[in-house]
Amino acid sequence: MNAAVIIRSSIKQRMRELNVSVNDLSRETGYTKQHIYDLLASNRRWNETTLDKVCDVLRLKLVLIDEITNNPVASSGGEAHGIVR
Repeated sequence: MNAAVIIRSSIKQRMRELNVSVNDLSRETGYTKQHIYDLLASNRRWNETTLDKVCDVLRLKLVLIDEITNNPVASSGGEAHGIVR
C-alpha cells in the first residue's frame, strides 16, 4: 500500500471516529468542501500544508518509522487544535 492510500484511509477513519464531516473539516481548515472531497477521493494530491491543517483538526500526528529498527525517525510537531468531540 502506498503512502497516499494509507494517509487517505487513516484520515477517513479518524473522521468517522470523531464524527467529523467534510463540512466540519472544510470550516476548520479553511479549504472548500470540494477541495476536501477531492483530497479524500484522490482527485487532488496532499501537500505539507494541507496535511498539517487536516492532522491538526483531527488530532493526528504523522510519524515516519525506520523499517529496519522499527523506531520513529521523524514526526509532525505542534499541539493539536480544532474540533474536540
